Amino acid sequence: MGRWVAEHSRGCAAGVLTVAVAGGGVAVWSDAADRPAVATAEVAENSRRIVHTDVVDFYRQVCRAVAPVVDGPDRVSRVVEDTIGEPVDSAWTRRAGVVAEIAGTTRAAVDGLRGIDAPSGVPSPETPRGVDFAPGVGVAADRVADAAGTLDAAAGPGPGDADQARLSETTGRWQNQVGHVAGEASAALADLFGADPVPNSPTMDRIRASAECASLLDDHGVADGTVSDPAVELWGLVDAAVDGPGSVTEALDGFSDLDGQGQQDVGQAGAAVADRFERVADAARRHAGAVARWDRSRPGTPVGYPAAADRWTADLSGVAGRAEEAGRSWRQVGASGDVAGWNGLVDGLSGQVSDLGDELSRARVRFGRDASVPNQATAEAIDAARDSDGDGAGGG
Repeated sequence: MGRWVAEHSRGCAAGVLTVAVAGGGVAVWSDAADRPAVATAEVAENSRRIVHTDVVDFYRQVCRAVAPVVDGPDRVSRVVEDTIGEPVDSAWTRRAGVVAEIAGTTRAAVDGLRGIDAPSGVPSPETPRGVDFAPGVGVAADRVADAAGTLDAAAGPGPGDADQARLSETTGRWQNQVGHVAGEASAALADLFGADPVPNSPTMDRIRASAECASLLDDHGVADGTVSDPAVELWGLVDAAVDGPGSVTEALDGFSDLDGQGQQDVGQAGAAVADRFERVADAARRHAGAVARWDRSRPGTPVGYPAAADRWTADLSGVAGRAEEAGRSWRQVGASGDVAGWNGLVDGLSGQVSDLGDELSRARVRFGRDASVPNQATAEAIDAARDSDGDGAGGG
């Protein structure tokens, strides 16, 4: 689960919540212990229609406290995207700083939850005397507090003599830990709805419509527990573009074949480099086309996925265009036999390849943020598909 949360940004944060609503039920309670409960038709009708503003205010406060924690994976995703291609020490410092900020945000959320004045005596069909919301929010605060400790440890020491491999490894760990904390905050909210059920549908509708809770309770158009096959397919297409045989990454790795070939002829050498760039362009265009053909009209397609697919296609097309342009330059210099022009290109070859790799990495990070996984069932299906393919797609 941790890997999925880290890779899919807000995946576990929204749409996983199963909200307990006493749908249309009549809340009946008595003021005196020895007086039987009585419900007239008028009382029943009022119970169904009334909006319990104390409950709405309570859940708005809860959502306001946990939302910044649930948003943690998005924040990490953005700083990772922004720092791809930066020197290792700079990228490390900025990423670690965001993790430290999220740790502080999580501790503030715990304080916020513990400071909520929870209502009591809230009508419930199961509890005629009403429900006290204080114990439930206390449990939620404790759960988030337990998770917060993992982030305090996650920030860890400074970069020291870290290289790119250590930065990538540590970033993956940070993503997992921030994702875990976000998942715990989301689960705490879900458990709270289960422990402290909303009295009726009008009250629940008001909570869902509130600015504080709307995004947290969004199911992205896919019912909880339902696997979104279109989402699984799209994630598979994106993974195939980034990792494994025929991927853009494999095409970029093909430049390593040029090392040690010792080609002396500018024409041959220029053609060899141009061929590598054209392979990158071909792979990017092929995978962009596969996503462009993805059927976005099927039932169960999560909200936002068509836009995420369009952006990914545009990003891959951009990689293809820049690789083609570079290939043309190399082929032209090689054909001309211009040694001075050749030497100028050689000095920049490593940077050209690195820039294309960085561009692909940024696109992958953006896609993970744009295509929120709608629920746990879909997340597990995505992971199962990856495991069956032997794929290890991950963050930058």
